[in-house]
Amino acid sequence: GDAMRVTNIHAPGDVRLDDLPAPVCGPADVVIAMKACGVCGTDVTLLHLGGLPVGAGRCPLPLGHEPAGEVREVGSDVRGITVGMRVTFNPSVDVTNSIGCGADQGALSDRVVIRDAELGVSVFVIPDEIPYEVAALTEPLSVALHAVNRSEVTAEETAVVFGAGPVGIGIVAWLKLRGVRHVVSVDLSPERLELAKQLGADETVLGTDDGVARRREVHGTEHGQGQPVAVTVIWFVAAGSQKVFDTIIGGARFQARCIVVAVHHAPVQFALVALLTKELHVTASLAYPT
Repeated sequence: GDAMRVTNIHAPGDVRLDDLPAPVCGPADVVIAMKACGVCGTDVTLLHLGGLPVGAGRCPLPLGHEPAGEVREVGSDVRGITVGMRVTFNPSVDVTNSIGCGADQGALSDRVVIRDAELGVSVFVIPDEIPYEVAALTEPLSVALHAVNRSEVTAEETAVVFGAGPVGIGIVAWLKLRGVRHVVSVDLSPERLELAKQLGADETVLGTDDGVARRREVHGTEHGQGQPVAVTVIWFVAAGSQKVFDTIIGGARFQARCIVVAVHHAPVQFALVALLTKELHVTASLAYPT
């Protein structure tokens, strides 16, 4: 009908299912009935903060940006998209179609409207054999793929991925699909490491162990500035931790590459002289602009 449910943050720790008017479909728009939506770590952070930014952002704040759903309405000017089509959509393709993370709409709702909808740009067909719950992984896997693209990794190189959450494990999977010869996954959770191994990790290291020594064993050791360092070429930071940076700065080889995809909620300190003398490459990777 004309009403729908929307998951909104009202204050720190206060999330509610509100009744609001359903979106109206314009001539260039499509309305999608949500079938599945992942819960991102960003959503949890926003819930703790009570919005974004604290005290200054939209309130109530709609949640959800890992979507999968079914097309329910199609505007008269839209081409290639039909009612009943199983789709996912890009929640940050442009300002107009921003979904979740401070936008006017969230995918943890009964319905969303995609303005100026375009197949293959903002809206993407889900193959029939893929369940909606799996299709909702498109968004976090896109974050992981962009990080791998930013690394410019080649098949003969080696990589270590810190963090075995959805993005970290996604990075592992994409690296192996690219043919990268050896990938190590590091995390504090044995259960997550087991999943990383199932999805392609050649080696897993529990973060509480002497992981640097183990990586030197696996990828080889060379001496840099009088210290033994791992020959690992690429280090992915998919866990927002000071300790991760300390490990990389201290244990990386000359001209190693570090790709930062994790959100750090506190400033990170490290020895700039080590970054300088090793000529380390530090690259940021945010979402999936490509």
